[in-house]
Amino acid sequence: MDAAEEWSFDKINNKLYLIPGNKIPNTTNVRVRVRTKLINFEFSDNLEFKNFHVFAGSFSFFKCSFILLENSKFSHSWEVGINYIRPGAAGWDRANYIKGGTNNIVRNSIFQYINDAFALQFWSSMNPLAENILFQYNDWFKNTVWAPGANDNFTGGNKWYDNTSVIKGSTFRYVTMDQNHTGGLQPGLESLVEYARIQNQYINIDGGGIQRTVGNVINSTTRYSWLLDTNRNGMRLDSKCGGTDAVIHHVVSAGNKRAFRLKGDRHRALHLLAYDTNQNDISMPKNKYCGEDWGNHDGVNSENMLGNFNSQLLNSVAQKNLDWHMLDIDNPNVTVQNLSNEFLLNQNGIWYGRTLDEDKIPPFTYPHFALQDPWVENRYRSNESLEAQFGLNPFINGVQGFDFRPRKGSTLIDGGITIPGINDGQDINSTNPLNHSTSYAGQHRKFVGNAPDIGAYEYGDSVYWIPGFRYYYPTVPIPSDGAVDVPMEYGLAFNYPWKTDYSNIIAQVTINGPGVNKTVSLNYPNNVVFETFLPGQTYTWSVKVGDVSSQIWSFTVANKIHPLNDRSVNINADDEKLIPNHNKSLNLSDGVLSFLKFDIPSSINSDYDIYLNLTPETINNLNGQIMLYKYNYQGWGENLDDNNIGILDHNLLTPLKSISQVNPSSLLSINITDYIDATGEVSFALGVVNPNDQLSFYSKEKMFTDGVDIYVEPGDLLGPSGNGSGYAPQIDVWPSISFVKNN
Repeated sequence: MDAAEEWSFDKINNKLYLIPGNKIPNTTNVRVRVRTKLINFEFSDNLEFKNFHVFAGSFSFFKCSFILLENSKFSHSWEVGINYIRPGAAGWDRANYIKGGTNNIVRNSIFQYINDAFALQFWSSMNPLAENILFQYNDWFKNTVWAPGANDNFTGGNKWYDNTSVIKGSTFRYVTMDQNHTGGLQPGLESLVEYARIQNQYINIDGGGIQRTVGNVINSTTRYSWLLDTNRNGMRLDSKCGGTDAVIHHVVSAGNKRAFRLKGDRHRALHLLAYDTNQNDISMPKNKYCGEDWGNHDGVNSENMLGNFNSQLLNSVAQKNLDWHMLDIDNPNVTVQNLSNEFLLNQNGIWYGRTLDEDKIPPFTYPHFALQDPWVENRYRSNESLEAQFGLNPFINGVQGFDFRPRKGSTLIDGGITIPGINDGQDINSTNPLNHSTSYAGQHRKFVGNAPDIGAYEYGDSVYWIPGFRYYYPTVPIPSDGAVDVPMEYGLAFNYPWKTDYSNIIAQVTINGPGVNKTVSLNYPNNVVFETFLPGQTYTWSVKVGDVSSQIWSFTVANKIHPLNDRSVNINADDEKLIPNHNKSLNLSDGVLSFLKFDIPSSINSDYDIYLNLTPETINNLNGQIMLYKYNYQGWGENLDDNNIGILDHNLLTPLKSISQVNPSSLLSINITDYIDATGEVSFALGVVNPNDQLSFYSKEKMFTDGVDIYVEPGDLLGPSGNGSGYAPQIDVWPSISFVKNN
């Protein structure tokens, strides 16, 4: 012991040693716990417990029904060795638990500092509901799995798969698990998990942020959730013989060893976003599947290697590793890696970084560039760790982003396919019903634009779903509080406070700063305010719902914009749709032009001088001039459609300005004020005049160390705080248009 309030008990001599600090105990204020259960009921129904703080003890309900625990906090609900079960050994009553009964609810409550016990567990309880729950700082001793959740929620048979068994599904909604060593959520049979936020899980076992095995997979639903840094697997459908018929949609998994590990068959995996992984982004393998004779297989001899033959994967993003068995079962020579991008993107809405990469050699194409401001694992790493890999900290500040929407101009926008009951604005799919109905009318949003977007979010939607525990006041500002370089055109978003009923709930969003002083009213669930800001300025904003207000948040706007698209094109080659890969260079040579498309914000007027900025990469030869053109084609891009830059008329050029000198060691800045006559889309092209000249500029995909991952040895400088990801955008050399006040 070496600090105040630390203590130790000598059980041989029955002595308690304590460093009391300023609180010296006497005979009147020393309290010692002698009970493990503080709330204990059996065979009792229709009870409500509200506004409790249960400290240093747990609750138990045995064969009780219609129990409500609400607006409460449960701290240190563990036994400190006074239970008959030895420490570290599992026991069904070693927990805050509800065993048996039906329709029991735990709502708007916090479970924290609970060691060597389950923070919350439903055993054999029918229709359990855990809603708006925060699990934090739980379990920090032995490497056992005290995962909260539900199990055996069936009745009438000995096993869940017996013909006489009736399953009553569980629901986990608005759940946050943060800073735990317990293992992830294990939600039970035919469960619905929605708006869950599982992050910072430290136990190193073969589990997942959301873990389902065999029976808990069947007819389950997981939707609208974030799984960030959950250690081994973001989400896992597992066991020796995987289950069937899970529906998983609109889920983000990042910073994990494997993002999605989905065994079994007939799953529907839709609108998934997976990146920043060590191994697999999305794994839907053929192994560990034995059919559906659940009571008569051993998981070894009964394995049939036919897993996921009937599963779906649509409108999803995988960064570097996609194991998708349904494609290669009939032809072992056909794998995801050698399928065409037109098949993956246009027919299935799958953005796969490995196949998009030009040479198929790591590093592959990073999805981060296609997203607005996503969570990035490298942002959590220390300066020392980042400097060891990149030579400096490549991130402007340590503010983590949580904006997973497609970035304007991204190939994710309108790149998906319509899925009935998921993204068409309908709450049902009459031909192939979903496992669970919507929780409120209009929950499954209709896509915006010409087609659904790829990934977990829709560009331009007035609802940005934010998962996890809801506090009594508005939280989770997007952009994050203190963010910098926020785009001039942006959709501010926030999370509503907790309410048991969201009918007629209105949020008042107030924004203050140069050129913007306004209050906007939003009806739930709308939580996005689209606004245009002035370059380089700082703004504050807040949200009020009823009588409760958020903190006052702030952000600073960028003073420049980067291209929506930039691409080198050999205009003498045969017309061919160009794959939307990420090349760090914009090349100029005989017959090779570089095209750049920008979108000038509506806040820009004649008060600003406008500059096009380019950073030279290599100058092999430059004896003549570079010509800057205006490219007169609206709406070009890199999607594999009729507006792909590879198949358009490249002669729609208006010469603007010739450039005689390029200094290879400094930024090239061109005043283009006279060429911008309106806000909105504007495109330029660059080419050489002398056919013998050859040079290149950096593109908007340039990274420090060019995106190369490094291998991490356990315990080395990167080990505790990063997997060696090469994602480190070198933004200062990207092409840009900057705006400078002229008065």
